[in-house]
Amino acid sequence: MADKQLSQSEWKSASKGTAWKADPLTKALAAFEKADKADDAAETLSALADVEKQADVLAKAHKGDKALSGYLGELDKAVTKRRAELQKAQAEAAKKGGDEEEEEADDVLLDPKRLLAQLSLLKRDPAKRLNFAVVDASDKRPATFALSGKIAGRKLFAKLQDVAEVKLGSFGLAWLVEQSLVLQVENKPMGGLTKKIRTPIRDCGFKVGKVVLWDASGAVLEESAEDGPEAMGAAEGKEPERKESEPAADPQQLRFEQRLGEISPRVQAALAGSHPAAAKLREVLAFAKDKAGGGAFPAALQALEALAGLLGAAAAAPAAPAAPAAPAAEGNAYARSGRAWSITRSKVAADVTRLRDAILAEYKGSPMLAEVSTKVRRLDAMVARFDDGLDKLLEQASAAPDDAERTRLHKEASAAIRAMLGRLDSDPILSRLKDNPFLPIDPRTALNATLQVLAKQVA
Repeated sequence: MADKQLSQSEWKSASKGTAWKADPLTKALAAFEKADKADDAAETLSALADVEKQADVLAKAHKGDKALSGYLGELDKAVTKRRAELQKAQAEAAKKGGDEEEEEADDVLLDPKRLLAQLSLLKRDPAKRLNFAVVDASDKRPATFALSGKIAGRKLFAKLQDVAEVKLGSFGLAWLVEQSLVLQVENKPMGGLTKKIRTPIRDCGFKVGKVVLWDASGAVLEESAEDGPEAMGAAEGKEPERKESEPAADPQQLRFEQRLGEISPRVQAALAGSHPAAAKLREVLAFAKDKAGGGAFPAALQALEALAGLLGAAAAAPAAPAAPAAPAAEGNAYARSGRAWSITRSKVAADVTRLRDAILAEYKGSPMLAEVSTKVRRLDAMVARFDDGLDKLLEQASAAPDDAERTRLHKEASAAIRAMLGRLDSDPILSRLKDNPFLPIDPRTALNATLQVLAKQVA
């Protein structure tokens, strides 16, 4: 059942009496409710995408509206939850089979006409998911590729292994996105899979522009386009040369090496400058390298982000304010607080930029790149929600001409700090960043550390 946030009546109630351009989102929510009620997964997923699109348009049209931003944040959570439910149901439906339904005979599984029919089915219904299995080429036959909605992927893979007498291969879920065939593997993928299955696809008479291989998390492992050497050989009537491509490099290893290169100079500089947490810095850096040496790159990346947090905390921590006995001393405390906040926000913005770049790099060449590009823009919106011009308020308080003006600005800054502390636990995006699979970052810790200090200084 869909969340109440996905109800047009809920949205009408929330938008009543506001200046928001509410109609497009109202229509999108109405279309979603209709599709969801009809139990049409493909239509419902399409309607959810439109709801998301209209929400983004609305957020841009009313940038800075905190009430709207809060509502849309909850709406985004509801969209994400419902989409996950629908995709899980589709995947489970695709994996059902075996004893519950009649299984195809081995000769039918290898029939090119059957493969053509299954690929055509995916083309007609972009929301359709089929199980796939592929085994490597041998002296007797080229690579064998099969699709089925009745046989589970692992069982289909075992059948192909028996028929082809080849053990090396992969299995998982397959679907079409426009001209791209997406294969999401459930086991360790064999090298060069995207190129090897082009032969059985071409032999059955079907055309795809690109074959994209995903891992279980949706990260792109490898891909091959139709304009490569194989396509040229086919156009000339020649048998393409079979080359075993190297397995794709571990994306997390690449991210670790890149992040280590960024952090290492900062660590060395901190150690040379007698950093107060020098022993901890050395310990965490050694731990990160040790984990990476053992291939545990997720843990190694988390250690590097902890290292960045240690470095950032020292940079962000403002000096203790002088006793507010004199206006000049109080003004200097405001100035230091403003600089600390500016440093923290710059660090958070830089970390978010690196995450955004890492996500876009993962999806480069993927048919989902346009959709992903739209979604990552929400990261910038998240950074903007932790601004409120606090550094400017503190700067103005520092230069206030009299006590009355300084008191007014002090109250504004204090309210802004309390509001942002409240957002640390309610922001819909911030809570997901520490454990994200692309480039784990922890802006919450950096923001909380500085805001807690500022809250005591601007009490």
